[in-house]
Amino acid sequence: MNNNQPVLFTTNHNNVFGSQVPDEAGIYNVVVSPESIAKNSNNGNPMASMDYVVMDGTQKGKHIYDRLVWTNTSQENHDLSIKRFNTVMMAAGFQDGIDIHTIPEFVQKMLRQRLAVETEWQKSDYNGNTYLVVTRYRMLQADGSQPNG
Repeated sequence: MNNNQPVLFTTNHNNVFGSQVPDEAGIYNVVVSPESIAKNSNNGNPMASMDYVVMDGTQKGKHIYDRLVWTNTSQENHDLSIKRFNTVMMAAGFQDGIDIHTIPEFVQKMLRQRLAVETEWQKSDYNGNTYLVVTRYRMLQADGSQPNG
């Protein structure tokens, strides 16, 4: 309460732990952060752990996390994995004919790429918590990010 002392900080609801994730679901223009990595999922499958940073709008600078798991347990799962990873690359504007040999190579090619992700809130079957989940990948939105409340 001493007004003669310099200000240490000013309260701001946008500067708190847990505020890195958008407050709303919607479609967001994002850039793939260098924090994205390749690793293995809990069951040992190769996985791309993607960190997308919102590029514009009211949620600019917030992070959206996504995990793309490569599953090879059947021909159908293998084909779905190809489609899953290819969809992300096509949304980022890659041309046909690019060979990807490993999940680390996929992540490396995706770093700093721009695309749009569609998100929604989903309750986890694992722990009951609700998370913002990527449900679709799109080309960049010319009219910007569109949170939907």
